[in-house]
Amino acid sequence: MKNSILFVIIATCLSSCSTTIDFKSAGNRFHTPESSGDTLNGKIQFGFGKAHKYETATLYADSIFSSSVTKNTEGRIVDSKAITYDLFVGVIEELDIYTRATEDSAGILGVKYQFYGKGTDKGHRGAIMAGYGSAEDSESSQRVSNETSQRLYKADLEVDAWEVELLYGYRFNDNIQIYTNLNYASFDTKTTLQSESFDTEIIKAKVKTMGLLFGADLRSDNKRTGYIFESGVVRSEWENLYDDTEIMLGLNFYWNWH
Repeated sequence: MKNSILFVIIATCLSSCSTTIDFKSAGNRFHTPESSGDTLNGKIQFGFGKAHKYETATLYADSIFSSSVTKNTEGRIVDSKAITYDLFVGVIEELDIYTRATEDSAGILGVKYQFYGKGTDKGHRGAIMAGYGSAEDSESSQRVSNETSQRLYKADLEVDAWEVELLYGYRFNDNIQIYTNLNYASFDTKTTLQSESFDTEIIKAKVKTMGLLFGADLRSDNKRTGYIFESGVVRSEWENLYDDTEIMLGLNFYWNWH
């Protein structure tokens, strides 16, 4: 039985191989309306949640020994998951600079301004966030034969992204805060495909996402560590060709310094 399974796996790899060019947009954001509260105060956080994945093109070789490649440039949106990382550093009491990294996506650098509510006192608070970033990725494959190397394909992906978020929350006490996050993001992408098997092709596309998220921020008594549970709905649109709406669910851990 084990030999049969191994034979099927080997046969599949010999019969065809493919590479997909893709990037992700995180559905969960884990952003609360509170700023860091003072100059050089800050927060670092790590999260895991739902995401959308966008496949811009797929390249196929008939076998691992093949010298020809075919392409599929019909994109699609796929339900996925992603790891996120955020770093916030206070500039003044109400203003933070932040950087955001999402697995297989563009890194973001932006600002967060808390326009309502003071510090971490009990009560209502509001904030706005805006950021911009870019990313590049490359995939390639070569066939080696008779001490020579021939390129099967080369694929380059460029992504420019910007985002804006409107946040409202209410802190009940030092340990519990609830919030809502209304967000919009835009991704301009350019995929370049090159191969000896076909002419160079450039695929340009624009993706946008719109989301409404709800979260609970549970902080420790020393105000240094905490967890964020977040859920909501995010809709993603790729030009006028594809769209997808998903329920998002994620968990985040953070650490404050002050």
